[in-house]
Amino acid sequence: METSTSEDSALDAGSQQDVVGIEQLMQQCSVDPEFMEQVMGRVRNVAEELMERDKEDGVPCRDYLQSVRGAIATLTGTQMDPMRPPHRRMFGHLSAGAADVLLVALTQLEVTYRDIENYEERQRFLHAFQIAIEEGVKLLADGRSTPERVSHALELICIRLNDTFKVPMAYRGNGNGSEESRPRPHTNEELKRLVAECYEPGADFLYWCDCAQMHVDTVVREEQRLFQHHGDSDEAPRLTRERLEYEQHGARENLAKAREILRAYEDDPHLTEKFSARLKELEEHIAVVFG
Repeated sequence: METSTSEDSALDAGSQQDVVGIEQLMQQCSVDPEFMEQVMGRVRNVAEELMERDKEDGVPCRDYLQSVRGAIATLTGTQMDPMRPPHRRMFGHLSAGAADVLLVALTQLEVTYRDIENYEERQRFLHAFQIAIEEGVKLLADGRSTPERVSHALELICIRLNDTFKVPMAYRGNGNGSEESRPRPHTNEELKRLVAECYEPGADFLYWCDCAQMHVDTVVREEQRLFQHHGDSDEAPRLTRERLEYEQHGARENLAKAREILRAYEDDPHLTEKFSARLKELEEHIAVVFG
């Protein structure tokens, strides 16, 4: 299959060159031509959409294409060192399982670039997502996981990353947008922990626990902010009753979902003990914050 450039493409010269680079990389990795055409069709469509949306600067489009190339390189074990002579570069092979994972990864990248417009947030998201793909590749290579499990983990990781980077479970006050939950702080270590959890047995359970914890953390953080703003005095305002009810309902609703999932692990005493302890800890935390 020949690499292609289109005279009437909506992409600028740099982006078209990136597209050609992705095609060449996939060719060098012996990707099935039909699968390659499927991937490149998706990639071009998203790139052109981003270029059209961000006419003032092509950064999102170029970043997206580089992210796609990075995902393919990771899944094939390709060394992309530009300083290495072409004949010394290593090119892997995209297995059927890795191809399935790549399609999931592409879907999540598309969602990311469409939904997260802030450049710094998007870069942090992509950094965490790259960690997630690398971890999935290790598990596949070691035979410790299957493509289906890795794909599910990537989907769950992106849900949790969206909860972290975008405003989580936003509270809109009385409908006028005057109040809003804010994303939690996230360090590199916290991102690595999040990724690791999504590959563990019981990842869905841990997700709902994290959702419940997010509501608790929001209340604690917002009330600390109010106290600090008013000199930590006894007269400092508290969150409104409606806001507290909203956060409490969210915490308890997600706790109930985690408790329901726990029943699926009744045949595993170790996980049951571990997850029961996590539920108890979370229940106590909710009781302290909400009463």
